[in-house]
Amino acid sequence: MSRVAPLRRPARRANVQGDQPRGDPGIPKRRHRRAGRAGLGANGRAFIVGWFVAKILALGVLAAGGWGLSYAASAPSFAVNQVVVRGNVLVPTEEILSVLSIEGTNAFLVQGSSPERVLQANPAIERVDVEPRLPGSVLVFIQERSPAVIWRTGGPELLVDAGGLVLREANGGAAQAPGLPVVVAADNAAVRPGGRVDAEAVRAAQSLGPNLDRLGYAGGWVEFRPTTGVTLVGPGGPRAVLGSDADLDAKLAAYLAIRRKLDETRTPAELIDVRFLDRPYFR
Repeated sequence: MSRVAPLRRPARRANVQGDQPRGDPGIPKRRHRRAGRAGLGANGRAFIVGWFVAKILALGVLAAGGWGLSYAASAPSFAVNQVVVRGNVLVPTEEILSVLSIEGTNAFLVQGSSPERVLQANPAIERVDVEPRLPGSVLVFIQERSPAVIWRTGGPELLVDAGGLVLREANGGAAQAPGLPVVVAADNAAVRPGGRVDAEAVRAAQSLGPNLDRLGYAGGWVEFRPTTGVTLVGPGGPRAVLGSDADLDAKLAAYLAIRRKLDETRTPAELIDVRFLDRPYFR
């Protein structure tokens, strides 16, 4: 009979950890993991300490900034002691300063649109820019609306812009606004600054005013009535009723033709009406 050889067990392989056999002494895995955890803990503590330091510094900066703002808002050296107004012609500087009333106010508190809104409530003022200049000065730049005519009613004479907006009283009359045509509106209701008058009459007066001498109305004026519109009035001449400012050049040409005919024939007339170009007349 043949004899069966006994099976041999294969040799046990060495442990891969550090190429050491399982039974060799060395640093166990658990010790490696503990050493890694100890290193991460130190980094984490350093990060937390740095984060707290950064927060404390930020709070310090905020506190210093708040103290600085509080000081600037209450320091006497920043109180407004000089207000310079530029660009105003119609509105006196004293009136602007009285409306603003910012003397002694902290310059930091003057910034914003509140002073500008207060001044722009004045119809003569179109735009306002208020610029604080530290430590205690304020510059006020005024842009006014331009008057186009002097509107004369039974009350005070008024300065009116091209759109018919009443700007303010013309305290000096034509002397305050030299060269502006005068519109006499005796029949018109009294208006105040901020109100409006007939814009067509204003536009007509702007065109007619510089030409009154040429039209034979030296020393005359433009009259406005709601019922008949614009009329040229002058000493010693007939009233020329023009109506609205529509077709103004054609109306003036018709008026001049009639006026020449009257002068040639020595025909007296009190009124020339050219409101309706298809049927002008005189009487």
